[in-house]
Amino acid sequence: MYTYRPIPRGSVKNSIFVELRDAATPFLPKTGFAFNSAGILLSYAKKRAARVAITPVTLAAITTAWTSGGVREVDAANMPGVYRLDIPDAAFTDDGASDEVIVTVVATGYETKNIRIPLIDKADVYISPGTTRTNS
Repeated sequence: MYTYRPIPRGSVKNSIFVELRDAATPFLPKTGFAFNSAGILLSYAKKRAARVAITPVTLAAITTAWTSGGVREVDAANMPGVYRLDIPDAAFTDDGASDEVIVTVVATGYETKNIRIPLIDKADVYISPGTTRTNS
């Protein structure tokens, strides 16, 4: 399982980058993943809660504004296998029980990817003077 950087509870409009690999040839990045890929299943889960399906939608460009369930390949030629995934805001709500969110990406021909995203309190986020922090 891959661990992503911590994200504050209650944060919104979070995009993450996911690296997907070929199921038939492990360790090789795989291009072509899209919102309508065969067998696509996006999900997240939190402690003491049922799995929640993420409805995949296409993003017009990698620079498109955050859209819940948005999926987009970053650059097949120069960054093969790297994709942007926009996680629904509900995944980061403070439920009083969860200290992490697990996101799963499944599609035919791709290795299943499980991503652990630690949840932290907003008070734990330090921003050094003179800098600006925005969500992913």
